[in-house]
Amino acid sequence: MTPLDYGHSKEAELSDSDHFRINCYIPVIDHLTTALDQRVAAYQEVVGYFGFIRQLHILSDAEIKVHAFNTVKMYSDDLDDDLYPELLHFKHYIIDIPEFQSENGQQLCVEGRMYKLIIKHSLDDVYPNTCSLLEIYLTLMTTNVTCERAFSKLKLRKNRLSASMTQTRLNNLSIMIIKYDLLKDISYFEIIKNFAERKSRKVLTGSRV
Repeated sequence: MTPLDYGHSKEAELSDSDHFRINCYIPVIDHLTTALDQRVAAYQEVVGYFGFIRQLHILSDAEIKVHAFNTVKMYSDDLDDDLYPELLHFKHYIIDIPEFQSENGQQLCVEGRMYKLIIKHSLDDVYPNTCSLLEIYLTLMTTNVTCERAFSKLKLRKNRLSASMTQTRLNNLSIMIIKYDLLKDISYFEIIKNFAERKSRKVLTGSRV
């Protein structure tokens, strides 16, 4: 008739390997999986807006119109409704020009060859929206790697200055390099003035040599 007491059971004892697996390894793998899923979803969204450029020469006019409408709606500050007729004209232009089809062994991607063709023949005034579209796409991937750029800066500073400063100062310098967009708005004059007042040495007059 006495109710069971579940509040005083002995706590399970884990080995060192099980403790590391449960408290460290599995949480890290979960975070990594979640981060990769988020990155894949973001890239799929980018492909949804820009993936049609690679197949521009084989898409129908109706398909190009749908893709152009969705892209203009997403990037309304950079593109306008003239994108669709520009893409139609540009489609027939790259089909008829042999230079695009045989671009030195096709070393560049399709989008890169399109942009190179526009710049080489000074067609950015003829296809302003198409040029802007290619610029957005070609630079998009290099603007979302903040962590990689941060580690690159840290590696640069670590190799060159690690022998002449402490770890704390090196970390502070790395943060200054990473957050340069905030640092450039700070006035250096007041910082230098305060530093000079703190570090200045008093000159003793009338001292014996």
